[in-house]
Amino acid sequence: MMPSDLPVFVGIDAGGSKTELLAALEQDDEILNLFGSSGNPARVGFEGSIYVLSELILQAMKRLDGRPIAAVCAGVAGAGRKREQQRIEDGIRAELGDRAPAKIVITHDGDIALEAAFEGESGIMLISGTGSVSIARTANGEFLRAGGWGYLIGDEGSGYALGSMGLRAVAHAFDGGPATELVEAPVRPAVNAPSRRPSAAPRRRGRPRPPPGPRPRSGGARASRGRRTCGRAGRAARTGPARTAR
Repeated sequence: MMPSDLPVFVGIDAGGSKTELLAALEQDDEILNLFGSSGNPARVGFEGSIYVLSELILQAMKRLDGRPIAAVCAGVAGAGRKREQQRIEDGIRAELGDRAPAKIVITHDGDIALEAAFEGESGIMLISGTGSVSIARTANGEFLRAGGWGYLIGDEGSGYALGSMGLRAVAHAFDGGPATELVEAPVRPAVNAPSRRPSAAPRRRGRPRPPPGPRPRSGGARASRGRRTCGRAGRAARTGPARTAR
């Protein structure tokens, strides 16, 4: 049994598809792993991001049975600028009120991924998930960044970009454009495409946003990149991570 008064450090990795929380003790003993929905403010808005992060922290507090949380560090996709990070921190403190941990650090998700991969050393990190971004730290400690401009004008090579390319190819094929194997049996029933082009274009609706609410669940025992990343974020919460240049 661990003493209940040992401080807990919480790391959070908030991406475009899911958000992962990992809680650990000073000795790096992992004691809690939770998951929620996307915490990327570019996707769910700042209110949605704040809600997801706040609810996960509250879930962690309940599961920790009164253990004090000394600090929280969240790496948030879509929050690479200081004003965005401050807005999220202020929102979390407003949501949690007196229950908010004394130290809350918000940084970009690329920062904690870089720490997880190179443990403070120099290196280049290319993240290709729902979105994409490349960040680097030079041998003299300088931080560099390219990409991460969001799905409208960037995110090349990301899951979103690949999905969009596939759907665009299917739509063009149905409209009489170049043929593609993507219109074969697995896709055709899903899109329910007409056998010929309709005389009038169907009414299009805006891209739906997912609900901002978290879906907490316990994580498995298998170590993953996400767990390592969250663990690094939790340890960075003690002193605060270095910030990546825009």
